[in-house]
Amino acid sequence: MPLLDQLTASGKAPGQQRKIADFFRDHPGLADEVRACRAAGFSWPQIASQIHADHQMRLSTTALADFIQGRR
Repeated sequence: MPLLDQLTASGKAPGQQRKIADFFRDHPGLADEVRACRAAGFSWPQIASQIHADHQMRLSTTALADFIQGRR
């Protein structure tokens, strides 16, 4: 299994999945910050990228938008 072998050889630990609701529950106030960023004109990809840089949490832009706008 070449893919598994490459990932194992990379030395990086496997990623962990988290529910978006759990992530925001662990970061009180972040949802309000995201709403403020949207109101200021920043895009979902920009916000998701910044969250990843700050919290090492990858969020799809669709999941982020759905959660913030109450569709999830």
